[in-house]
Amino acid sequence: MSDEIDPPAFEEYDVPEIGTVLDPLGDAGYRVRLLDGRVIGVPAASGTASQANAPTDIAAALASPPQPPPPQAQIYDQQQALGYVDTATGLKLKTTEYAQAKFTSQVALVRLALSAGAIDDSTAQNFWDFDNAEQTLSTADFLALMLRYGLHCKTLFDTFAP
Repeated sequence: MSDEIDPPAFEEYDVPEIGTVLDPLGDAGYRVRLLDGRVIGVPAASGTASQANAPTDIAAALASPPQPPPPQAQIYDQQQALGYVDTATGLKLKTTEYAQAKFTSQVALVRLALSAGAIDDSTAQNFWDFDNAEQTLSTADFLALMLRYGLHCKTLFDTFAP
């Protein structure tokens, strides 16, 4: 036999014009069956879930429900629209998938020409920045920029792509 006394069972209670509190969510909130039949969890805005605080806490939660986060695809698109600012050169580049594909093909061609001896590290490489202004860097500086740019785009994809 145990000398411990079980706490009394929770008794549901009605909150006028809102619904029924089914049980507490610890001190953090309430599980409520709304008048329309939906069951939701709401935080205790007062800091302590209690029958006395329930009407105000639940009304506050219903008045300003938390907004769902935007879908990952939307975040990815927003991040791509911001572009990439290279700290080493100060240049800003587009990070759309179209721009990434263009830079990728340009890097492949530059590396092929470099390995074939058709160009060297000092050969000028022209490209377009975020504002569609033509920019020029040496081959070595261009490839270094493309490495930083590519790592930035990969991080965007790894973090936000759907």
